[in-house]
Amino acid sequence: MWGSLLIIVLINYWRFSPNIPVLLKIYPWAGLNVHFGPQFGFCVDDEYKAKLAGKEISSKDLEPYGYGYKAKTFDFSLALGVGYEFDFGMTIDARYNFGLSNVYDEEGSPNNTMFMLSLGYKFDL
Repeated sequence: MWGSLLIIVLINYWRFSPNIPVLLKIYPWAGLNVHFGPQFGFCVDDEYKAKLAGKEISSKDLEPYGYGYKAKTFDFSLALGVGYEFDFGMTIDARYNFGLSNVYDEEGSPNNTMFMLSLGYKFDL
């Protein structure tokens, strides 16, 4: 038997872009899990700021020069990872997200891909 199945839904919030992974966790052995599933991302605000020669500029300042790309409001990726849950409550996970949709409408636009490493502690309420 492959162990028990558990569906996990987490909400991540990073830089004005909430991401909602919907992961299926499979426990092939006690403590060890493999997880995979889709991740849905939403762009709330794509403005960014930078310092150039001591002066702060924003992405909106670059629009008149043709550099003010607007990010798409929706992003789709697939997550694949492994994790381990120790008997004393500590958990460790490693996950890679494969971006499947472009960030911008322009040709050759990048995808959102990332590697994530997490360390946690589970406790009973």
